[in-house]
Amino acid sequence: MITDQYRHARALTVHAGRTHVTVHLAPVTTAGGWQLDRNHHRITVEHDGHVLHDEVMEDSPLQTAICAAASTLTGSQPLPPLDLGPLRRITALAENLHAQQPEQPQTFSTGGLVPAQPAAPTVRGGARIATG
Repeated sequence: MITDQYRHARALTVHAGRTHVTVHLAPVTTAGGWQLDRNHHRITVEHDGHVLHDEVMEDSPLQTAICAAASTLTGSQPLPPLDLGPLRRITALAENLHAQQPEQPQTFSTGGLVPAQPAAPTVRGGARIATG
């Protein structure tokens, strides 16, 4: 039975005879009702109702991406060619949208603001300080 407390749980359970392996994917709420930190997952193995293994693992997508990038850059394999396809598509889209815009003279509005006047010279300790 799934209670309201566990309705958002994401879990995968594999049954092999009397052994059950369950992977609880983040967000993980324990049987006691407290929630694990973000990007923490739990793996449990039970056999005949006895817990044989219960482990919490951290899996941060950012950490995983950084480790994969560092491994690729420092590895002995040649680096893959740089993929500029997404930038080319963005450029083509921007050029297409720009070409569809009607020609308008560029005008600038102050939006009702009054341009600032140059500051007057100030006097400090009897010495005049030039501005501008």
